Amino acid sequence: MIKIKTIKLSDIWQKDKRIEKWRKSLVPLIQLDLDKSAIKYDSQDLEHQTLFRLLTDKNLEIKTAMEEQKEIVLERMRKVKISPKQLFCFGWNREDDFWQIEWSRGRRGLYAVRGKEKKEIVFREITLRQEKEICRDIIKNYHYIHCDRCDKDKGMIFAFFVSGSKIPFAVEEIEPCDISRNYKKAVLMLSDVNYHTAVELTRFYSVPNTPKNLISLLDKMVGDALRDRGFEWMITSVMPAFAKTKASTIAGGIN
Repeated sequence: MIKIKTIKLSDIWQKDKRIEKWRKSLVPLIQLDLDKSAIKYDSQDLEHQTLFRLLTDKNLEIKTAMEEQKEIVLERMRKVKISPKQLFCFGWNREDDFWQIEWSRGRRGLYAVRGKEKKEIVFREITLRQEKEICRDIIKNYHYIHCDRCDKDKGMIFAFFVSGSKIPFAVEEIEPCDISRNYKKAVLMLSDVNYHTAVELTRFYSVPNTPKNLISLLDKMVGDALRDRGFEWMITSVMPAFAKTKASTIAGGIN
């Protein structure tokens, strides 16, 4: 497992009481809207855009901010190359929690399982230019920051697919730290880490209702692939104030 030395997350994981309060009211509103919306979207996207907007105007009502940001999200969905219908292979409701990733006997195959329903899963590095463009398009349109942040020449992309599909349902972008900005290199050196042996997880996106144990599995499989190339460390950046829990970060081995 690739790990990074750092301060314990429990000591620096900051929460914002305003965001926690807004989220309690906002999430049910988004779920009701998504149920009736003819155009589906990622509820996590609208949730974050609304929270970002609320922080800019203390007098703005939650529902008003949500409706404002929803129009922007829907306009993006109307123009996107890969539609939610094509991408959301596990449904569109992030509040569902039924899928799990399981290995077959002898770890010969990987499957997403929900009751008697089973989907074979394929994990691989993305190397073809056309496939990389698909992954970057997904990141730009569905990840809530809406900005690809991975060097086109030296960056690496790993993804999970449902077997037979050309569109990934989970994408992870990674950069080697020898092309990072100097302040990141300095932090690594101060932590006694050779930045030539480190990578940064720059973006991760998974579709709604993705199996909850996927993140830990993805980071482990990516870590195994990178270790074979001489990498020993992985770093990433998070926004604790906007995160619901730190469990997924820790589950991936970054603590």
